This record gives sequence, structure tokens and C-alpha cells, in this order.
Amino acid sequence: MHLACYAERENGTCPRDKTEVTLLGRSRVLTPAMEEKLEALMTSVCLSREDLQLTKDIGLPATSSCPLNNVSVVENFYDQRLTGVWYGLRTRDYSTGKHPSSFIVSITRNNANTLKMRRWTIQNRTCAVEKSVYIKQACKGSNTGDYISTMGSTFMLRWSSMKVLRFENSLVLLYWCMKEAEDGTCMPDGVRVDVLGRSRRPPPENINRLLTSLSSVCLGANILRTVTVTDACGRRSSFQGGSVPLSSCAVDLLPAQTIHPDQISGLWYETAHSVDSMLQLNKALTFYKPLPGQRLSMFLAAEGDKNECKGPLQGTMRPRCHRNPNGRMLGRLRIPGVSLWGPWQLLYFQQNTSAVVFTCVDERPDGTCSPLGTKLLLMSREPNPSPEVRQQLKAAIDQLGCFDHITIADAAHEGASCREKLDPVMQGGA
Repeated sequence: MHLACYAERENGTCPRDKTEVTLLGRSRVLTPAMEEKLEALMTSVCLSREDLQLTKDIGLPATSSCPLNNVSVVENFYDQRLTGVWYGLRTRDYSTGKHPSSFIVSITRNNANTLKMRRWTIQNRTCAVEKSVYIKQACKGSNTGDYISTMGSTFMLRWSSMKVLRFENSLVLLYWCMKEAEDGTCMPDGVRVDVLGRSRRPPPENINRLLTSLSSVCLGANILRTVTVTDACGRRSSFQGGSVPLSSCAVDLLPAQTIHPDQISGLWYETAHSVDSMLQLNKALTFYKPLPGQRLSMFLAAEGDKNECKGPLQGTMRPRCHRNPNGRMLGRLRIPGVSLWGPWQLLYFQQNTSAVVFTCVDERPDGTCSPLGTKLLLMSREPNPSPEVRQQLKAAIDQLGCFDHITIADAAHEGASCREKLDPVMQGGA
């Protein structure tokens, strides 16, 4: 928030009619988190919330009434229906605001669990890949149009929602959400919609019938822009791509203990963790708090590299498959600019004694997690559990044979603790 005063009084105050306040945000709309802080911010400059005139009509959809887990998707849908070459017919990308250009989409099998989607456009008079993403079913084996994709991911591959809203007459309607809000809805500037067809000029009435399904995501057909369809890229062999074997240590093949959020709620002490060169935290204390919809809030306090207490670091976990929570969850930290999700699951769990949490912030094409993206947290309900409990936790990791390349560092909670950082949360303050 910026404050400008164009005629300061001698006593250091500013006349009301000479005061200008500008509120800037990373999002193009006022989010619930911003709204919560707005009154206090305005009061701090002797103004009220009513004095601020919000920017209107910025062309973004109203999606706050359409939770992603309630969106209707195609049933009895199989991956192979998506594979092949598609022409872009209509589209709208609120994440970039760019005017659509002619594009072709190729979808090939990447491995047993994932597909690879590439969007081809003409760049410098050459047909080239503009965007490449991986997609896979949110509910593995359910054969529905509920997917997750790496759309919106850049350096490290993480996941966002993709929905197949309708599939008929060689046409498909895809809905992407690259910015999921904490309440499970899609933030308006994270929405993308694509209408793809097997032919360049399908009957208009077929497209119009397809677009009636946009109402399930709080959108209207008029938001889409027609794409000028050309065959400049042709149908070339490079569209076919190649597959890679699914690793036996793929994230989707690792154990995932099915629990109710109430079972893991409460305070946990770190007994050991995977060494992280990017985020050096030790002796972590983690407090889990259940949320509606099988979601979890996480609050973590720990010692930094100079032995000072940091935190609480906050995170959210939600089921990857909303219709059938099976222990495979997606998690993310609540920090500005982080909208995408990474796998979060319990490799081992004993409710009243110990647990092993696995998270991944960089999933590779063969389904494994990169060493840099792999996070392991061994936890106990007691600050200093017995050697037997520590051994059980390490054995649960060793027997998988997938983390031999990961260095595990022990932790002992002696002397001063960072628990005071979590006291406000544990007492119901968050």
C-alpha cells in the first residue's frame, strides 16, 4: 500500500482531500487474505475501508461460487481419448491475458501414469513448442475427467487442477486452474479454458453445445475468444514424441497411509529430516489442524542455521482425489507467489507414536522426485523418543529402497525449544 500527501500541514498531518492511497497486489482481484488486512491498513493512516474505491470491471470471471471439488467432469473417460493431435478452436487465458494465436495441441503417452501435452505455435516462421505440460488423473484408476497438470509450473514441476468438462463429437472442453485459493475455488487470474477439436472447422452448433458446460465453473460461453485456425504446423512426426518407463520409485507407487485428518492433528516433534541445501531448518515442531473437506493446515517452527527460532511456517494439504481420499494428498506452503501443489503423503504412520512425511516439489518425467525436491520428515509425538522408535522410522524408509541417495540427519530436542512460536496456533489463535 502506497500513501501520498500533496499538502502536508505544519503539524505533520495530511488533509483528507490531499491524501492518496494506492493498494497494489500480486493478484488482479482483492483476495480474502487482503480483505482481512484492509481495515487495519486504512485505520493506520486515519482512513476507513469505505474511503478506498476499488478498481472495477477488470474483465476477470467471478469464480468464488464454484469450488473445484464440485465441478462436473466427464465420467467413464480414459486417457487414450485425449491422445493425438488437436486444433485449438477457442480459448481464454486469464493467467497471461494474451490474445490467442493459432495453435495445435499434441498429446502423447509419457509413462504408464502420465500424458505429455505440447502446444505448438508459429514462432519466427517455424512451428515450435510454446508450452509443454504433463497431465495425469487426480483419482488414479477412476477413469474420469478429473486431472492434475504441471500447467503454470516453471523451474520445478508441481501440480495444478485440470478438468475435462465435456467430450463429444470429436471436441473437448478443458478447464485449467493454476491458482487455487485456500477455500478450494479458483482465483480468477489463474483460469484458462480451451476448446480443442479433431478437425479445423467443426459445426458451430457442436461447439455451442459443448460450451453449456462452462456454467459448472462459473463461466459463460461469451468469455472465450475464437482462434484463427491454420494448418501451418501440419501433422508432423514430431507430434508423436516418446515415452519413458515409469520408475519403481515413482511418487505414485510409494506407500500412502490412508488417514482421517483428525488422526494426525496435534503436535509432532522432528526426530530426523532429509538434508536440504535450500532450506536449513532443524529440530522442527509441526502442528497439524484439520480443516473442512479433508484438508489440513500445517504450522512449523524450527531452528535456522544460526540456531534462532523461525516460524511458524504455514502450509495447506488437501486430497489429490476429492471423491475418494486415499492418503495421496497435495501440499503447498502459504507464501506469496506459491499457488501450485506437490505430493504430500505418509510413508509410515502410527497415530500415537510416530510418522514419516514425504513431500515432493519437483516430480520428474519418470515419476520420481528429484533429489533437490525430495523432503522427508521423521516425526514422533514425544520430544525424544526411544532408540527403538527412531529405528522403526528409519527402517520404514530403508525398506523402500528409493531414498538411498538422500542424507538423513538426526534431531534431538534438548534445552530451549521453538514451541513458543506455535503456542498462539495451538491455543486456537489461527
